[in-house]
Amino acid sequence: MKRFNHLGESNRVPLELKATINLPKTAFPMKANLPQNEPKILARWEQTGIYERIRQARKGSPTCILHDGPPYTLSLIHISSS
Repeated sequence: MKRFNHLGESNRVPLELKATINLPKTAFPMKANLPQNEPKILARWEQTGIYERIRQARKGSPTCILHDGPPYTLSLIHISSS
């Protein structure tokens, strides 16, 4: 979106992104209080040993590599197994 001044020069106007999408109206708060909740979640994961349990459950399974990079707008995400 451009605006032109009286001399014909254009200045870019910032786009209001919220106006470009149609979000549903709900009574749920949109904020998850992540700065307060993330440390609690991480502490619970540490306490339950979830990472080690997942590693143990997957022991001996084939390895998968997710080649993460720029968004794949024109093709499928690239995944390879070994």
